[in-house]
Amino acid sequence: MIVGMGMDMCDLGKAKRTVEKGTYLSTYYSKEEQDYFEVCGKTKFFVMAEHYAAKGAFLKLVGTG
Repeated sequence: MIVGMGMDMCDLGKAKRTVEKGTYLSTYYSKEEQDYFEVCGKTKFFVMAEHYAAKGAFLKLVGTG
């Protein structure tokens, strides 16, 4: 049963600035995800935002987000 539905959005500019500060990646993403982002090239921050939104949606689904 679907109780609710929503949409998560991420500001790519803000995400880029946060990542450039240095501590965000190791706090939120696994080593495997960080390695994957490095091979994404120009779309790195877009892919990071996708992963961030997906993790947030999952955490809300299971009631911890």
